Amino acid sequence: MSKGRGGAARRALLWIGGALAGLVIAALLVVVTPAGQRALASATGRTATGDEPVLLGPDASASVLPPAGWRVEGPVAERLWLRSPDAGVSVEISAGSAEEDPEALVRETLGIDAFVNRETLGSGHTVTHGADGPRLVAVVASQPPLVFVVSVGDAGDDGGGDGDRGIEIYRPAIAGILESVS
Repeated sequence: MSKGRGGAARRALLWIGGALAGLVIAALLVVVTPAGQRALASATGRTATGDEPVLLGPDASASVLPPAGWRVEGPVAERLWLRSPDAGVSVEISAGSAEEDPEALVRETLGIDAFVNRETLGSGHTVTHGADGPRLVAVVASQPPLVFVVSVGDAGDDGGGDGDRGIEIYRPAIAGILESVS
């Protein structure tokens, strides 16, 4: 009989070990995959009050101030997602590298030979940006540079946003977010 109990105990330990290994693998997938990071950020989201900056970057050396009423998801793995109160626009913000050329990064992200513009914000930071219909990409030259990818329409939809008109509606809010970088 002791052989039977030992076998049952061994099977139970193997089952527990397998379950723990599965949990560790699932946790790693959440941390390292973009979809997992987004899911984790969404699960821990909150509504911005308009006076709480969010720190980003390798040493939390840059910050952005989400507008009041916007949904803040993250930061997770140096990425932050903001969503307008009506879910009409989403903004993905990530820490870039000082070695990357902002103009090349904007063109690469848009995937086209986009017109790229460079301006100086009221904060003194330089912003390099371009647009492609329902998407706008901007790189703010802070320390570290912050990369903004703005998409019109719910991030979970099939891309059915209303294109340039949608970007135009949100330009003041987007400009405010870019200006808030410190």
